[in-house]
Amino acid sequence: MFEFFAKFCHCMRTAAAAVKSVPAAGVARRAQAGKNRPGEALLYSERLQIERKQFYFELKENASGQFLRMTEDVGGRRDTIIVPATGLTEFREAVARADAALGHGDAP
Repeated sequence: MFEFFAKFCHCMRTAAAAVKSVPAAGVARRAQAGKNRPGEALLYSERLQIERKQFYFELKENASGQFLRMTEDVGGRRDTIIVPATGLTEFREAVARADAALGHGDAP
């Protein structure tokens, strides 16, 4: 479980830094080819494999703003949550508190 939280926290820090470093202008130029929905630009992506699960982290932007889409894939079954960029810090802190409750680090 610690490995998951450590990798997850790393992804969250990287995504949060990417939100701060990508200006709204020029986002379309940074979009990568892939499964972007119409009107979405991909700003950052990372994939983690933990045990039998694949986790996909995709920082994207659309007309409504920036967001992090997190998808868990287990044997072809996918579950996704989306966190608006404005809530990434709070989300990351909640994960850090859960990690600390397991005895793996300090809560913010």
